[in-house]
Amino acid sequence: MAGSDIVVIGAGPSGMAAVSALRARGLSPVWVDRTGEAGGAYRSIYPGTELSSPRRYTSLPGLDVDSGGEYVSAGEYRAYLDKLGRTIGEGPEKEEVAKIVRREGGFVVRFASGRDRFFRRVVVATGMFDFPKEDAPAGLGGPGGPSVSHSKHWKGPGEHRGDRLLIVGAGTSGVELAEECAKAGVPVAVSARRGDAKLVPQRAFGRDVHAIAVWVERLPLFLFRRFCDAGQVVPASDLGFSRFRSEGRVSVKPEVERFEGRTAVFRDGSREDFDAVVLATGFRFDTPFLPDSVKRAPAGHPRARGGESVDWPGLHFIGFPCSRALDSQYLRGMKKDAEALARRLA
Repeated sequence: MAGSDIVVIGAGPSGMAAVSALRARGLSPVWVDRTGEAGGAYRSIYPGTELSSPRRYTSLPGLDVDSGGEYVSAGEYRAYLDKLGRTIGEGPEKEEVAKIVRREGGFVVRFASGRDRFFRRVVVATGMFDFPKEDAPAGLGGPGGPSVSHSKHWKGPGEHRGDRLLIVGAGTSGVELAEECAKAGVPVAVSARRGDAKLVPQRAFGRDVHAIAVWVERLPLFLFRRFCDAGQVVPASDLGFSRFRSEGRVSVKPEVERFEGRTAVFRDGSREDFDAVVLATGFRFDTPFLPDSVKRAPAGHPRARGGESVDWPGLHFIGFPCSRALDSQYLRGMKKDAEALARRLA
């Protein structure tokens, strides 16, 4: 197959993994991204955020993450992606995909610029950072209320120094933001939908729990069908949250029922005033350029088998939940899936 018969959509870690692996196999895919820059979410994520996965599980095809401590910050990972981008070579074209239409032998990709182009294979690597779930409690955002932002736009705890801060959501992003606040000496409250934060310990038997997870992820996907359909909602890693809570630097509140001005009314009837609210309500995997006829899981992400759409042959996915294996949406899975895709297309 000629390399120009392939298009890779997206230039975050999953898109970079795909292009690096394909070029290593002698293929020359067309590479597009709506920003025209490689790096994806890591170009804007607060650099002080620490990745929960150990450093050894974050490398992508073509370049290993430099040796250092056990974990890597978002700022360090962005520097790694910049270095990987130089290794890959030519970066993505600045193009936004508006629509993909199936045609005999392949697909017509329609770009927002108005031009159409035919490809035999399409690799979707768009991630989820551009699609935040902004599930705000009733009354939030009204006049006289607290400032409101989403974790997507988090600029670090420093911008909330002196604020009475509430984080809505006790998943991975909510827990991570609360830990950053506690480390910076910024008191914070976290509202948990199920009444309390669900955490997994950072270490078990003296090792990071991800060392155990990688063994579980080798099991057949059919054993995890319900988990995959739900979009893989996993508990947050406890990188200090429990300790900060016991020290009084983090407090956990029930689900917010509504806001009355600056006052949060919680499910248990308690009330508290806040100056700022950060919605750590997560993200979704969305593919608005694909028609509704492409099969999707209940959580909205496309269904795939072996990284390929279950009903659109030739349409591939990198970085989506369970697209090829249980770890497909994580950095460690992106590397394996990209290399498997490259072997197949070469």
